[in-house]
Amino acid sequence: AARRSFIDLEKSFSELAVTAERRVDSLEKQEEATTGSGSDRALLSAALANVRRTRSMGHFLAGWCAYYIAELDPAGAAEYTSKAERHFGWLLNGKPGAAPTPDRVPDHLLAYEHVALAVIGVALCESLKGSEESALRWLAIGERAKDITESVARQLPARKMLILSRASKGGDIAAIVDPR
Repeated sequence: AARRSFIDLEKSFSELAVTAERRVDSLEKQEEATTGSGSDRALLSAALANVRRTRSMGHFLAGWCAYYIAELDPAGAAEYTSKAERHFGWLLNGKPGAAPTPDRVPDHLLAYEHVALAVIGVALCESLKGSEESALRWLAIGERAKDITESVARQLPARKMLILSRASKGGDIAAIVDPR
């Protein structure tokens, strides 16, 4: 039942992101063509900011839904980790339709909580795919970030332990837990 709910939610959030993307394109064209008064421009800018937020949150939530589907269904994990990474990639400056790469993530964007959480999402996807090194590289982005929120920073050790646990690295987990 949980898997089915996540599948339905992922589809809904994906559709929301696509619809918002079309609206962003339309509003950007209107903004370029607008020669009207300052209040017209201000209203257009506010609408554009709002729909961009909707687009970002659609990808963010669809990405997490896809990750949880992959975690609940090992047989379908490859398909859904790929979907999750494409959604997260949208937030992480990835190339359209492709999984993100760590070198393309702008540090300043990690101040936004949903972007920093997308980094964690990619790390967890990589872990599900059995790529411990890649997963830890993604987590290191969050660990190095200067402007990451405290709530995201607090999640990093637990997420790292999960990744190490999946890779059967119990000794490395102890190195995280002991100082705490």
